[in-house]
Amino acid sequence: MNVLEFSGILAAVGCAAGFLGAITGLGGGIVVVPVLVIFFDIDLRIAMGTSLLTAIATSSGASFTLAREQYTNIRVGMLLEIGAVIGALIGALLVQRLATDLVSFLYGCLLIFSLYFSLHKFRGRLVTAPAHKWAVYLGLNSHYKTSQGPKEYRVYNVPWGMSLMTVAGFFSGLLGIGSGLFKVLIFDVAMGLPYKVSTSTSLFMIGITTATGAGVYYSAGYIKPEICFAIIPGVLIGALCGAKVLVKSKTKLLKLIFNSILIILAIKLIYSGIIGLI
Repeated sequence: MNVLEFSGILAAVGCAAGFLGAITGLGGGIVVVPVLVIFFDIDLRIAMGTSLLTAIATSSGASFTLAREQYTNIRVGMLLEIGAVIGALIGALLVQRLATDLVSFLYGCLLIFSLYFSLHKFRGRLVTAPAHKWAVYLGLNSHYKTSQGPKEYRVYNVPWGMSLMTVAGFFSGLLGIGSGLFKVLIFDVAMGLPYKVSTSTSLFMIGITTATGAGVYYSAGYIKPEICFAIIPGVLIGALCGAKVLVKSKTKLLKLIFNSILIILAIKLIYSGIIGLI
């Protein structure tokens, strides 16, 4: 396989990852890492560094479209990003001290964790409660577009959401992902945001969170330009297409796609991690 063919395959992988990252709010990185490691035999930490840059590309490609469609709650995103950035910096500094096989095992466990939560419905009990006082004071409550017109929603548990977002940022830096999984869960379960608002706000935040970790990864030599330059254009194209699909698609279909891919990649990474640790 020559350089041109290899670059074309990476671009196609990036396009698929960007599309999936946009429609699920995960930033694409959660797909890029296992694919690069399993199918291209690329070092895990280099794959994670590449993943951080692809997550930035996904966020950049999809956020504009979703914000224009009035799904993104920018005020919520900017407030919670304070905790996410702090966590991302800590996680990125820690990853250099962990064994690769342990990180692989943790990554597989993360995928199983995400699958578990995506298969369970936790929302529905918050929609009639009063909004948190911080949400009222900071003007976080908003609305989003539906086929029946604008629909208002309230924001709950703001301090708890910020604390959890620090944990999400930590896993972003530690595992080289946008931590969109955790962000969507925090918005959806803890703070009561509608699913599409959770997804689009997560994508908006991912670019900032991953930029923090990417600086640390670059200084440690875990970001290779020859890989990133091939995969990022595909991610951008996939993210733009995914954002347009998200606006018109149904939530159940998005979660079905997400779950099917996660379970396959998770089993492979956990197996590889255990064999390496033994």
